[in-house]
Amino acid sequence: MRLNNKLLLDVGQATHAGKKRNKNEDYFGWFSTPLGELFIVADGMGGHNGGAIASECAVKSFYKYFSQRKGEPSEVLSGALAFAEKAVIELGKSNSLYYGCGTTIVVLLISNNFAWFLHAGDSRLYIFSEGRLNQVGRDHSAVEDMLEAGLISQKEAINYPKNIITQSLGGNINYKRCLPQKFSFNSGDKFLLCTDGLWGVINKDLLSKILQSKETSMNICKKLINLTLENGAPDNVSVQLIKIIAK
Repeated sequence: MRLNNKLLLDVGQATHAGKKRNKNEDYFGWFSTPLGELFIVADGMGGHNGGAIASECAVKSFYKYFSQRKGEPSEVLSGALAFAEKAVIELGKSNSLYYGCGTTIVVLLISNNFAWFLHAGDSRLYIFSEGRLNQVGRDHSAVEDMLEAGLISQKEAINYPKNIITQSLGGNINYKRCLPQKFSFNSGDKFLLCTDGLWGVINKDLLSKILQSKETSMNICKKLINLTLENGAPDNVSVQLIKIIAK
């Protein structure tokens, strides 16, 4: 547990390479800043070591910018995203092994009264509140874009490739599609940040059931990782769970 001004948080985080990947290209961070508690999860992409380096670069660069700026959270978040994007692009230019590297990113900022969400790609934020689990925002992926445009049905989307990303740091990013969202929260709410290694294996109903647990956030994170491994874990998987104990 951690006290942040008036907030009491229970935080857990865990990651695993999975059963079919030789290297873990996910990276996450939890940082205390003047604007609140900052949580970031990134899922790297790229050959050789590029993905792992890109995700670490994105998280550290985002925090570097964010921790040194003052102002409205939404403006600082957008500035940090652009700063991290530039850092990943420069990384790709710095070494032929990293050429074409990129990463998804999902960010949660929690202050005393509000939370802000920002993402690029298909790493997700869920909120579990009053017994209901909801995804915040939509994946930046080809299948979601086609669903939103009415080009395919939900039934057709089931068999459509989910790993074609339309927004990422180091890749093709449209900042108008990656704007921060502000929302309120209550005591007892839980926030889950995760890579597609989790949601691609554990469906929403099972995930909701697990998040109903009164166990610590760390124990729930371990349970999520173990359940993913039991179901094959074809990809790297990372989770951060934050429960609002009191506000």
